[in-house]
Amino acid sequence: MLWGLRNDFQEALEKVDQAFLDEILATQAQNGEGRSTNDVKVPDDGITYEEIQKMAAELGKGEKELDMRVITHFIQFLLLMWGNRLNSRTAAEKTAVRGKLACATYTQTQVYLKPLLRKLKTKSLPEDILDSLTEITRFMMDRDYIK
Repeated sequence: MLWGLRNDFQEALEKVDQAFLDEILATQAQNGEGRSTNDVKVPDDGITYEEIQKMAAELGKGEKELDMRVITHFIQFLLLMWGNRLNSRTAAEKTAVRGKLACATYTQTQVYLKPLLRKLKTKSLPEDILDSLTEITRFMMDRDYIK
């Protein structure tokens, strides 16, 4: 009988510990920037999709600096949308293995795109890469994913 009391006592302690952990997590769920600790960092340059579409009217027509600016804004806008979608998930989805994997993929993509975005901003992207990116961006904005 003593053995059964010990298990009940351990179970009660575990429940108290879990309640305490839940309370701590709830109070620390927001960091200093108003984001949840499980949210991804989303850079926002303040440009809208409509503004990008207006700029893209002249995309691929010979003005390389405009092309680089449009491509930069478009990539940053896609990252913004993706990050906002990740941040809008529930806390349970964010802390699940799939949720953490999605956040890691997003962060890794940001790191991988940094050199490209740097080249685009400094207008030093090689011509052949710029031509291909311009074509890809044009098709994506026209929502023609097959070409």
